[in-house]
Amino acid sequence: MGGKNFIQKLKTGIAGLSLMSFLYFNSATAQENYIPKYNTIAHKMLMIEDSLKYDLPGYKVYPSLKTLDELVEGSKSYIPKKDPKTYTKDEVAKLSEEIYNGMLEKLSDIKERENIDLCYRASLIYLAIGEANGIPFYPVYLPLRLNRIAHMFVRYDPDGKHDPLNSNNLVNKGDINIETTGGKISGGKNEADENSDNYHIKERRLSSKDVIENNFLKNLNEKELLSNTYMLKANLFCEEKEKKGNMNGYDYTKAIRYYNKSLSLNEKNIMGYICKAVKQKSEEDYGNALKNFNLALKLYEEPKIYISRGICYAKSDNLEKSIGDFTRAIDLTEGWKSESNSQEEKNELNYVLSIAINNRAISYRELGRTGDLEKDKKYLIKLKKLLREDY
Repeated sequence: MGGKNFIQKLKTGIAGLSLMSFLYFNSATAQENYIPKYNTIAHKMLMIEDSLKYDLPGYKVYPSLKTLDELVEGSKSYIPKKDPKTYTKDEVAKLSEEIYNGMLEKLSDIKERENIDLCYRASLIYLAIGEANGIPFYPVYLPLRLNRIAHMFVRYDPDGKHDPLNSNNLVNKGDINIETTGGKISGGKNEADENSDNYHIKERRLSSKDVIENNFLKNLNEKELLSNTYMLKANLFCEEKEKKGNMNGYDYTKAIRYYNKSLSLNEKNIMGYICKAVKQKSEEDYGNALKNFNLALKLYEEPKIYISRGICYAKSDNLEKSIGDFTRAIDLTEGWKSESNSQEEKNELNYVLSIAINNRAISYRELGRTGDLEKDKKYLIKLKKLLREDY
């Protein structure tokens, strides 16, 4: 059934979410011939990723532990000499600029990761420098939505109690969001500020329920970081094995173990459920894939997750349920489209609609529901015309 390219997009859209770590690895063996000077959460995260070299000979972590140490050492020359919890907005802006410039100097190719995992790699560097210098930096996560990959940035938060839903809450005083892929800080609270909480909530269409029940826009804790670490390890493991065409049964089991470790650390890791389900679907393990798509959708409604689950139902010969999921994806997308004032977003929504309608039409055809099939064919013709005009 259709949707292969979409599933690949879903898989690649996960890398922007990545993080790494765990205390159970000896730093002396984490990376050959180098013993890290620091033991920050970011260093632990890299050690977990670096352990992939035992499964994938020749694999090299980015940045190296040595480079991360050098960036932390270099920060000593420009960190303001005062209580890190009392920095002014201007001082945070200057500090972010220094970290960003140092990162570009040491990692001249880091910008090439723009659409892969730049936000994760850059945020990891900020976190290492922050922890080593006692600066209250916290990682912040935004979920996948439409064609936007999961995203990570860093927040300066003196009391660590940020409230993303109530901008006027006194606990937010002095809190500053930092877009680590450009070194720029948030200028304020309004929706026009592209790194304010309000902007992110609007752009990702996050409901209050999404924020309250999940870790979106909140300061991530260590377990949530570690959960994302093992998810990334599983993703990288699968991607490299699949490139080489040697994803055998044993390797599949190992990948599932990494996903299980991720989810044992954070049972609300939506992307962990999605990534695991996508892998299970690719292995034609539809029953378990459906269980994990179900768990993801209990936490977070997103049209493409419904489409993915619908494809699984269709592959399992449960066509009525597949139609239900494709219809839910269509209704949700159409609702967003009616609320949108952005042509760019409408283009994205039309693209998602075309995938959902095409798959629903296939299910209608297989069930012999010719009347419904003809309606969806007309719907698709209209959408294709719109897509041609938009692009």
